Amino acid sequence: MVLTPHHKRTKEVKEKHLPEQLNVRFVRVKLKTGEYEVLITNLMNKKRFPQSAFKYIYYMRWGIEGLYDILKNRLNLENFIGKIENLFIKIFMLLFTLQV
Repeated sequence: MVLTPHHKRTKEVKEKHLPEQLNVRFVRVKLKTGEYEVLITNLMNKKRFPQSAFKYIYYMRWGIEGLYDILKNRLNLENFIGKIENLFIKIFMLLFTLQV
């Protein structure tokens, strides 16, 4: 499947030099609960990345997503603007939070 930006975002996409089209693949993964989840990926090579591999890939990615959630939502580092001293404080807070 090919995804394209909404027509109101076309100018912004061009200004930021982003791709105007993105090829994606939908992969259905069965969870331990018996439920299914559909993942969207740009890993298009089905021989190198068969559907059966995505459960493991998703599992390995989950820790990274959890850390990103802490950085973004709990410490608000995604929108960090400030002095270098504040950055050290936020990094210390992150390390403290991860140990709790």
